[in-house]
Parts: sequence; C-alpha cells; structure tokens
Amino acid sequence: MSSNLALLVATLCLVGCGGPSGSRLAMHDLAGFSIGVDVDTETRAVTDNLTSRGFVLGLSQSGEGYRAFDASHPDGRTLVRVITQVGIAIALDVPTHERDDAVRLRVVAGITDLVVTRIDSAGDRECSALLRPEPDGRVKGVPIELDYFGEGACVEEIRDLDEDGHPEMLTRSFAERAFGDGVPEVPGVLVAREGGYRRAGPGDCEVFWNGEEVRRRSEADEARRALDVPRVLRLAVELALVVRGRGGAMAAQVTAFDGAIAGLVLSAEEARGALEAREYIADGWPE
Repeated sequence: MSSNLALLVATLCLVGCGGPSGSRLAMHDLAGFSIGVDVDTETRAVTDNLTSRGFVLGLSQSGEGYRAFDASHPDGRTLVRVITQVGIAIALDVPTHERDDAVRLRVVAGITDLVVTRIDSAGDRECSALLRPEPDGRVKGVPIELDYFGEGACVEEIRDLDEDGHPEMLTRSFAERAFGDGVPEVPGVLVAREGGYRRAGPGDCEVFWNGEEVRRRSEADEARRALDVPRVLRLAVELALVVRGRGGAMAAQVTAFDGAIAGLVLSAEEARGALEAREYIADGWPE
C-alpha cells in the first residue's frame, strides 16, 4: 500500500470505523494508527522513482520533520522536492523546453530556511526564495519585502554584509528612467526582521552603505576631472539612491544629489537634465 493511500485509509477509519452509532473512540482504539507519512520512507520512494527515470540526485538537506533535495536529468530537466509528513509538500520543476534555466537548492551559512534558486541563464540572473517547513507539515514561503524595489525585483544575492552571522538579501534598486549615461542602479538590501526580510533602514549595514557611497563619490570625482558630465549626473542620482537605500529622508536624498553636481559647468541641455533628475528624486522616484 502506498504511503498516500495508507494516509487516506487511516483517515477514513478514524471517521467511519467507530463501531455502533453514538459510540466514542477511546485513545487506545487509535493504537497503531499514524496520521501522515513517514518522511524517510516517503523520501526513499520519491528518490527511487526519480532515479529509475534517469534523474541524478544533487544537494540534499534535512531538518526536523522534512527532507529536501534537488535533481537533474540528462535532457535538461531540473527539480526540487520537499518531503514532510503530508508527503510531497513542495514540487518545483523546470521542464525540458526551458532547459537553459534550472532550479536548485542552496546552502547559505546563517540561514536555517531552505534556499531555492531559479537560474535564468538567458538573462544571466539568479532569483532565490526561502521556504520554511512548519511543524504541521506545510511549507511556507518566507516573506521578503521586494515590492518596494519595483516590478520584477527578486533576491539576486545572499550575503552577510556586516559580518554578524545573519546574511542579508540583495536585489537591485534603480531609477525607472535613464539619467546621464545610463540607468542609475545600486544594490537594494533586505534584512532579517519580523520573521521575514524587510528593506534596510537607518542603522542597518552601515559599513556596506559607506563603501557604496565612497566608491561612487570617487567615481564622480574622476568623471568630474574628465569633464564627463553625463557620468557625473548618473552617479549623482546613484548617490541619492544610496541615501534612500539606507533609509534616509527625501531631503537627504536631494542633498546628496546636489552635492555631487555642485560646481559643474553645464550646458543648457545638461542643466535641464540635472533639473529633471532633481525633480524626479524630490517627487519620490515615481514609476
């Protein structure tokens, strides 16, 4: 009898095998019944089935009440499975026609949740999600506050920015339009908070943000010496984005922009571009 069928039979017996009408089940009547599947037995059944079909097992992880693994097939298919007392709680698959992509488990120091990464080779991008097995056998997605960073934002990197043993999530924070010589872009940082990951605020990852600011100021000084106004303008917007990323107020963002372009000799067209950028920042980075 398969494990899923055993679960169904056990459940039906609990409901319908109580004896005469009106009788009650005593606890000793339930001896020998178990609700749910045996995780190790179910995992062996699932992996045996996959290997018999040509899949090669990859990384595996286990914890209290769950087993997880990824696997790949010579034809390009990849998958991730999470097994709990309910059976296969999570099944993620990348089919053959998307063989340039892949889905994998990852082990990240400092994170106890399951990290699942979708690798988009066509776009040269990796996007990760966190899964949290619950005691009742369900697996929940860990909330990650990505909406703030715009449509299409995802966790592209997981790194311990301040070396405190608690990794942060990194995405991209960018202006919705080009300024100067390109679209301004800085990392977007999410920190562990309230059972999930929330965007960084004042005081978070100060060493990291200081480094981002120093690097852009140095590049802006270099561009200024080269009279490369478009590059200075883009970097000025990025410096405002850095202030925004670390939770700074709108006034501080505008001040960062003003300081980066102060003293530049601008043509009429460049002055219009600088004014548009400043208004864009002051208006709250509209989409």
